[in-house]
Amino acid sequence: MDKTKHKCRGVSLLEVMMVLGVFAILLGVILPIADTVHKKEQALATYQEVMQILEIQKELNQNDTADLKSDGHFGLSGNDLAKTGMFPKKYVYQGAIVSPFGSSITIDNSSPGHFIVWLWKVPYESCVILATQPWKGLYQFGIGSVNLFEGGTNSSPYSGGYTLQKAEEACQTPYGKSLGTWMAIGFWADSY
Repeated sequence: MDKTKHKCRGVSLLEVMMVLGVFAILLGVILPIADTVHKKEQALATYQEVMQILEIQKELNQNDTADLKSDGHFGLSGNDLAKTGMFPKKYVYQGAIVSPFGSSITIDNSSPGHFIVWLWKVPYESCVILATQPWKGLYQFGIGSVNLFEGGTNSSPYSGGYTLQKAEEACQTPYGKSLGTWMAIGFWADSY
């Protein structure tokens, strides 16, 4: 009988360290890419949310033109809009409309003929993406203390879509990129 002993060889410490090193390199490459994709998704979700606010306000305005004519104000404030049930529940928290970043969204309808959507604590990357989006029927577009656009008329509103360089400059805050900034996006009531 041939009795050969087979030595069970385990994994050496060097092999384990090499596998862990490769794994760390892959994580170092994948995590920043995933973070960038996540921030872009948040920004585009915010853009869609603001456009949804615009559409709901438009629908409310068409159903209640007498109210618009009597006091000149357009649509509902944010809390009132959240209470209608017309807004998706995923964007409503404790009776207020919130953004995909978790900060509140305020709707100012106190001025006749237009309303303004205020976004708070917008991250730098999302701010840049939102500033370069094509907006329809703008009355005002401001980021932090920089008012990129104000005016236009009901018949010829600005459509937005700023250059990347202008958006990057406007989205910088004196406190750094991590704290975020605020944005004011105003729409004419009858421009869409």
